[in-house]
Amino acid sequence: MPDWIDNTAGSGSLAWVTGNGVSDPDAADVDGGRTQLTSPTRNTTGYARVELSFARWFFGNDPAGEDHLSIESSNNGSSWTLLEDVSATDNLWRVRRLVLSDLIVPGTATRIRFSSEDAVADDTVEAALDDFSLTGVSLSCTPFTIAPI
Repeated sequence: MPDWIDNTAGSGSLAWVTGNGVSDPDAADVDGGRTQLTSPTRNTTGYARVELSFARWFFGNDPAGEDHLSIESSNNGSSWTLLEDVSATDNLWRVRRLVLSDLIVPGTATRIRFSSEDAVADDTVEAALDDFSLTGVSLSCTPFTIAPI
């Protein structure tokens, strides 16, 4: 299996991948438009910190840099905040870790959206996503009294 099909050895053998033609990459890539992968809605309220991590892979052979992979987040499903925009070919896995709660206000309908776009139909555009995680970190402290010695 080629190493770009799955980022992490031993954690499984599947990743989200656009098209992915085996013999001809142009036969199954993103052509003349956009494809999106959107996470399920998660309630991220009440956490001291919300962390997003994922591995991404992007290939676009557009010399003008019009093809891209964008990663966005929403806390309500209607307005989206751009977290990362990749327009240069990054023909390898990149692991990304973001403190999402520093970038958006946590909400009851938090979602992450990955969009791969081919602005010119003649370009080869492929993207992949693996090891996706959205984690809420809670901090709780129990007060205590130090007894005299």
